[in-house]
Amino acid sequence: MDFSPENLDQTIVPELFMLAIGIYLILITAILTRFSSTIENGGDRTQFMYDLGQVLPISIIVFTVTAITARTFFRGLI
Repeated sequence: MDFSPENLDQTIVPELFMLAIGIYLILITAILTRFSSTIENGGDRTQFMYDLGQVLPISIIVFTVTAITARTFFRGLI
């Protein structure tokens, strides 16, 4: 392979990449919450929805704060 600067173009814009990571975060949070809720409480759907309602906003807030901080610090590199 030739690693010249002309060949190192961005293939996806950073905003779409962040969107993909955000969707992945929501899905993996739901899956992991489902597994842990099933282990702790059996198949109780109400408890799963309650647990998901507590965990999902926290994970979204952490992701948003991290993404904004990273974009602020590394703006010159993108």
